[in-house]
Amino acid sequence: MPVEESRFDVPSRWGRPATYVHRRLAGGGGRLALILPGYGYTLEAPVLHYAARAALAAGCDVLGVEYGFQANRGAMPREEVPLAVAEIMGALDSFLADHAYAGLIPIAKSIGTLVAVQLAASASLPPPASAVFLTPLRATIPYMRQALRMTVVVGDRDNLFGPEDIAQIAGLPNIDLHVMAGADHVLEVADDVDGSLAILGATAAACRAACTGSRP
Repeated sequence: MPVEESRFDVPSRWGRPATYVHRRLAGGGGRLALILPGYGYTLEAPVLHYAARAALAAGCDVLGVEYGFQANRGAMPREEVPLAVAEIMGALDSFLADHAYAGLIPIAKSIGTLVAVQLAASASLPPPASAVFLTPLRATIPYMRQALRMTVVVGDRDNLFGPEDIAQIAGLPNIDLHVMAGADHVLEVADDVDGSLAILGATAAACRAACTGSRP
């Protein structure tokens, strides 16, 4: 199916504007997948590149977010996450005023999961139809435990989300949990290209299933 791509700039407190990428299916998708990257893991990195493609294949339009500090090659301490969220909220309010969607599906990586949690608390955005957390941070566990529907993908060698964190969400009926054997925080296996590619494919499949409302 043909995809139309457009870009727009969002003013940033960190300096030069951030660039958001909107990919729209011909005729428009009924739902919007919102891609929220990691701290240094941008939209072009493999997991998020294929997560976006999977969302399109599932019939969603896609909006990829660039953080202002990323656009300016700067730093963002965790306590400044609310500032990034405020910038994103302003951009989304403007964007959604011109683009109507029946549902919103955040696909968030690492620090992007903190952003997703804060965005979910906003009354001005459509409530998430579901969400995908890729290598989440442990501070998001309370949100994951009470969310209506979640897909979570994490490696069993992720130094930021360890076995004790995985145990807190394993078996919950609202969470479709995928624990990737040997994978680290970027969902790769050290010194194993084939294993890393297999994880990439499985992660894309999980994203597609979450966007279609099914489970792989």
